[in-house]
Amino acid sequence: MKLLRLTIENTSGFRSLRKGFCVQFHRNGKWDELTQFSPFCLVGLNGCGKSNVLEALAHIFYHVELCISVHLPDYLLDGNVFNPAKCPVDAFTLEYLVKTDLEYGGRCNEYVLIRISKKEGEIPELTLLEPYHSPKRIMKYTLDGQNVGMASLLKGVLPKYVIGYSSGENETLSIPFIKSRLLHLEEFKQATIGNYQDYINPENNLIYVDANMSQAILLCCLLFENQNALKSLAKYDNTGILSVKKFRMSLKCRDFNDSKGNEYSYFVLLERDLFPILQACSTMSWYDDVRKTYYFDFFVNEATKEAFRHYYDSGMKCFQMFRLLYELNNYMVSKNKVKEVIASTGIYTDGKIGNPGSDDDVFHFLDFFIEKQVDQEGHSEEMLLRQLSDGEHQFIHTMAICLLLKNDDSLLLLDEPETHFNPSWRSRFVSTLDETLQAACEDETVSDTNMKKEILITSHSPFIISDCKAENVIILDKNELDEPYAESAAEKGIATYGTSISLLMAKIFHSTATIGKHAELGIQAAVKKGGTKDEIIDNLNAEFGDSVEKLIAINSLK
Repeated sequence: MKLLRLTIENTSGFRSLRKGFCVQFHRNGKWDELTQFSPFCLVGLNGCGKSNVLEALAHIFYHVELCISVHLPDYLLDGNVFNPAKCPVDAFTLEYLVKTDLEYGGRCNEYVLIRISKKEGEIPELTLLEPYHSPKRIMKYTLDGQNVGMASLLKGVLPKYVIGYSSGENETLSIPFIKSRLLHLEEFKQATIGNYQDYINPENNLIYVDANMSQAILLCCLLFENQNALKSLAKYDNTGILSVKKFRMSLKCRDFNDSKGNEYSYFVLLERDLFPILQACSTMSWYDDVRKTYYFDFFVNEATKEAFRHYYDSGMKCFQMFRLLYELNNYMVSKNKVKEVIASTGIYTDGKIGNPGSDDDVFHFLDFFIEKQVDQEGHSEEMLLRQLSDGEHQFIHTMAICLLLKNDDSLLLLDEPETHFNPSWRSRFVSTLDETLQAACEDETVSDTNMKKEILITSHSPFIISDCKAENVIILDKNELDEPYAESAAEKGIATYGTSISLLMAKIFHSTATIGKHAELGIQAAVKKGGTKDEIIDNLNAEFGDSVEKLIAINSLK
């Protein structure tokens, strides 16, 4: 899928984004650009609304998916819990391109232009249009929950996955994703009560990548991807991760009650369908009667990988299984608390949902060992995954999730993914993403893979900006009324691709400094301290390293 345009239209706006705020992404008709690797980089000073754009998109897709979902808990029918006419972004227009199986104009498996629009206090509408310069309407639907028969078609024109990630634990971005987790757990409970056959894949496909999910993401990549696709992870100057050596899964029995007070185990369906698969893939498994806990041990070799690949078509399908197991850890959240969180329109969920410790949760990994190259000579060691640095974990988050999603229409919302990266990693971040996705292409062309991915990155890094085309650098700034607005660097006449970081710092972040402020003030103080010209210059050279600021000070003395 490819985003075209988002406009905020409700009177009160959304967060810092006021009514009329519009961000133009791709432009309809520029097909050559769409087939290239072209992530969008949202930049600007703090408080300009970069993260709010990601949050708005997450809320919109969460709301629309609920409007067309079929298997929702009964309590969501209560308008006080979920009302399709009310959304945190209560009036908007969102346009994007997506491929669909829908047949129109004698064509099938073509791209269509999707326009989702909502007016204040009204139910959103979804319109399918032919994706040309003068789009013609194909179909239009009011998303009032009455389109049960069209649910499959409507699901097919939404991104298959919307992924959220924030290196800074951006809770406001995570809110719709947390709601989605709770709904998936409720969906699983209903599947358990009804003895459903398919319960792994949820209706709502918002996934938030947190520290816990990173283990599952890395594991699925190492089990399913070929060595060529994994070369960005294996490089010594990246993470140096060569393979997964062994890990243990722990699953503790927990029960829940239905609306009539009947008690069910969370493991009814898992014991029927999942545990036999884990037993077939594991080296050893057993049940601890005292702790009421299942354990599965995996010593990973090629046979282990083949076993997982036998039962799961892709790494993403395997990840969906781990995702469900992690979501079972929310068993402690009561139904009333779930309803409160779902109905909430606030910006915080902290404190509303308790996180169980390792002794209380349903699922966690134990003794997750990887093989890691530890020096330039190629020596490697086994170590626990948790021993990796914050930067290495961030690298895993971003690269591995792109690998898992390589074959799926998806929207990735990455909020400052590079905060723990060293300067070298930042300068290579975009190129490494591109190389990783190209290496992962198997049955599809690179252009098809690129068309399926829309990647939005918020960043303060000029290194990342210099790797992006000016059309794809969205600069957020504020007008004279202190209201955010968005323009591309191209619209502002700012060249970004291949531009020096010092020039980008000046043009985008309004900073000409090349050293820290404390050192700059120190240079000024050394000049003001006085003495002969030669004494001052000697002091400057003795105390301060080479910089433009020191050179200017010396030249002024000369």
